[in-house]
Amino acid sequence: MLVSEVGGSYVDELTRQGALVWSRKLPIAYPSDPQQLGPDRYLVADYHKPGGIYEFNRAGRILWSYHPPSGEGMLDHPSLAERLPNGLIGVNDDYRHRVVLIDPKTKRIVWQYGHTDHRGTRHGFLAIPDGFDLLGSGGTMPTHPYTG
Repeated sequence: MLVSEVGGSYVDELTRQGALVWSRKLPIAYPSDPQQLGPDRYLVADYHKPGGIYEFNRAGRILWSYHPPSGEGMLDHPSLAERLPNGLIGVNDDYRHRVVLIDPKTKRIVWQYGHTDHRGTRHGFLAIPDGFDLLGSGGTMPTHPYTG
């Protein structure tokens, strides 16, 4: 189990019995919802303005990041980032009221749902989106093969 600690910017891995496996302080403001990508690769959102998305290893070394400081690509309090089966990274961009897909190779937003900086409840609008999950055919959850 991965746990993010807001105070101190730590990410911890715990066993099912609650024993600490490792703990690392990351050079970000507010780690949110860490996800394991591989044996020694993790993804976390920095819930901040401007926010960012970071891949890191157990040593706390940043391996990849996305964190534009301004403009259309800037994130404002991203709360969740998850790598999709096609390699794109889905992100809740809470205070810009959108969900975006980022191409990690180009570091560009390639798709979004919601209207940037316009909160709403009508079709096509979002109001502080705080979670998502990818649903495949038949309601399967391909990003969570053990729980979906």
